Amino acid sequence: NIAAAGEKSIKVAPDGKKEEDLPEEVEELSSSESSEEESGRDPTWAAKDWAVRFLAKLGCAPGHDGHPAASSRRIALTSCHAGLGAPALALGMLLPPEALRVLCVCEADENSLRFAKANCKAESACKDLTTVAHGEGQCDVRHRTAKLPAPEPEELHIFVGGFHIRPFVGLDTAVGRVANKNLSIEWEPYQLLRRCIAEQRPSAALLEVRGLGEVPRPQQPGVLRLLIDGNRNP
Repeated sequence: NIAAAGEKSIKVAPDGKKEEDLPEEVEELSSSESSEEESGRDPTWAAKDWAVRFLAKLGCAPGHDGHPAASSRRIALTSCHAGLGAPALALGMLLPPEALRVLCVCEADENSLRFAKANCKAESACKDLTTVAHGEGQCDVRHRTAKLPAPEPEELHIFVGGFHIRPFVGLDTAVGRVANKNLSIEWEPYQLLRRCIAEQRPSAALLEVRGLGEVPRPQQPGVLRLLIDGNRNP
């Protein structure tokens, strides 16, 4: 059996005749898979390389096994509307258990919050962003009103959040702001995320802008400027 990358595989019968049907035991490789095998790289090498660089940016020097060295600062994470507590799960795969502390997971969706509580080992969890912004409120881990845990001075505090771009489309112009003046309630998640960051002053903050690809490309720079500029309304 002969199979070349990018070419159709051919089965040679015992009598020398060629058959077009590929036998079940022969698995075709894509050109990208073939090049990865030829170069000796595992398909996940890019993700591993990204993880090492990400840890370096956080000041967590990797040890011999790729995990942070023992002298690295512990990371304290706050995750708000980031989808199933994904940042906590990702960092949990990168870091040893003693190097990560999940302070709070906030998810508006009940099922997402339940999943995050079950899998992220968060010290607190809530549905309402105002709880995070105020630092106190109904905690779904303790099942009572409580103050949210705070990072220790020696910890590296990371804040991750997400919001949808839809309410901000057109608001980078005066006409758009007038036309959308009644949408302030839809701006609230973004405003609360900014308030959380202002109150907590984390070491690093990452906000995921969802739906940016739905905005016409010529409008994207203006909308992003509006989000970054905290002195304008919204």
